[in-house]
Amino acid sequence: MMDARRRRRALLTIRREFARCGYPLDGLADGEITAALPPGAVEDPTNSLGAKTISRAVRRLTLTPRRRPGAGG
Repeated sequence: MMDARRRRRALLTIRREFARCGYPLDGLADGEITAALPPGAVEDPTNSLGAKTISRAVRRLTLTPRRRPGAGG
């Protein structure tokens, strides 16, 4: 139960940091966000979320087939 709470708080921190940088993640599931981040970023988001990490994660999130223009979904 503590792990679930810690994970929720970490994902909330990640969502806030992305929104602060101009990339709100409102329509994305937690699993999509976790998959776009490097390993270990969810466990310790305060030390692992830099500009390069956010930039790469945004590119991974925007290249999913569901979000690509003209993909029909």
